[in-house]
Amino acid sequence: MKRVIIATGLFIIIIACITGAVMYKRIFAGNVKFTGDSPAYLYIQTGDVFEDVMRSLSENDLLKDTVSFYWVAVRKNYPRHVYPGRYRLPSGSSNNRLVNILRSGEQEPIKLVFNNIRTREKLAGVVSGQIEADSTDIVAIFGKDDLLQEHGLNRE
Repeated sequence: MKRVIIATGLFIIIIACITGAVMYKRIFAGNVKFTGDSPAYLYIQTGDVFEDVMRSLSENDLLKDTVSFYWVAVRKNYPRHVYPGRYRLPSGSSNNRLVNILRSGEQEPIKLVFNNIRTREKLAGVVSGQIEADSTDIVAIFGKDDLLQEHGLNRE
């Protein structure tokens, strides 16, 4: 009888240890693929939902295990907190860290580059190629005098 109790206890302890190790790995082990010298970026558009984020992560092959990321994201309620932007995915980050970055909206700024542009329309065209906004929206903003004055600019 003692042997059965001891064997059952050991079996339960072994199963608990294995389950704990699997859960720890699923949550805290590195899951972002190493991309060499350049960091990996995830772009989330305005209006994207969790399924779009999952599709983007899969299509760009940014994660080692998308199933474990999905599992952690659902448990941390990320599907209800998807924010648009450009996110840097630190190499080797865990699912927990990645979900925290995405859920908090911790975005990486975009550097706009433009040279030798003479007209507002050309500037809007160059800038719209580097950000999400449409060039017509940017030209419309250039026409708002109160917004320009707020930032110390004028139409010229």
